[in-house]
Amino acid sequence: KYIDTPIKRFSSGMKVRLGFAVAAFLEPEILIVDEVLAVGDAEFQKKAIGKMQDVSKGDGRTVLFVSHNMGSVQNLCNRAMLLTNGKVEYVNKVESVIQTYLSIKDNEKQIDTSNRKGLGFAKIENIEIYGSNKNSTAQTGQDLNIVFKISHKAKINFSKLRIDFRIDDGMGQRIAWFSNSLINQEKPASYNQIKFVIPKLPLNVGTYYMTVQLLSEHGVLDWIQNVKSFYVTEGDFFNTGKSILNQQSKISIDFTIKYS
Repeated sequence: KYIDTPIKRFSSGMKVRLGFAVAAFLEPEILIVDEVLAVGDAEFQKKAIGKMQDVSKGDGRTVLFVSHNMGSVQNLCNRAMLLTNGKVEYVNKVESVIQTYLSIKDNEKQIDTSNRKGLGFAKIENIEIYGSNKNSTAQTGQDLNIVFKISHKAKINFSKLRIDFRIDDGMGQRIAWFSNSLINQEKPASYNQIKFVIPKLPLNVGTYYMTVQLLSEHGVLDWIQNVKSFYVTEGDFFNTGKSILNQQSKISIDFTIKYS
C-alpha cells in the first residue's frame, strides 16, 4: 500500500524492507545482508529468514549474513567469521565461533547494579557464568556453572546467609528458581563465593536474565533485578545428534552447591 509513497518519507524500517526486497529480487550470486532483522516486525523477519534460506539452500547462492543475533546466525549459517574492530579474528564452524564470541562478551560484561536494593551488610560483587569449563559458554545439555562472589562490611552469620536467584526468559517469565536453602548441606563458617552447578542444562536456545538476592535473619541484604544476562547455545540434550530448538516447556532442574 506504500508503493506510491516517495522514499524520502519512508521510515528507516521501510527503507530496509525495500532494500532487502530489491536485493532478493535481483538474484545476485552473493547476497550481503547486514542486520536486516534488527528492524521490522515479526512478519517481516519471518519472511526475510525464509527468503535467505531459499536463496542459500534452494538456489545454491551465497548469503553473507551479518548480525549480533546469535540465534539467527546459528539457524541460518553453516560457517562463521568473527570480526573485532573490522579485522578478522576467527573463522570456523558456526558453533565454535559463537562460543568464542559469547565468551568474549561475557568477560566484558559487569553485573548491572542499577536495580539494587537491600540493607547492604553483604553484597553480590560479581557473577561468573560459564559452561562445562571456564572457556566455554552455556549450552543445552552441558553443565552450567554460576559463581557468586560475595563481600560483606559487617560480621554476619554465614550459617543463616541465604542466596536465591531466578532465571527469566526474554519475555520476563520465570523459568527456574534456585536457593542454597533447598539443599540440606552444612555451610562453612565463612566463605567469599558460592557456586551453583546445574548438570545437563535443560534450557533451550536464547537469552536469559538473572535476578538475585541475599537474605539473613535481619532481612534482605542485597537484591538486584536483571543483574546479568547470558545466552544459551544449541546443544544435543538427548545425545541423539539432534537439538531441542523450539521445544521449551516447564522444567525441573537439579543442581549442586560448592562453597569457598
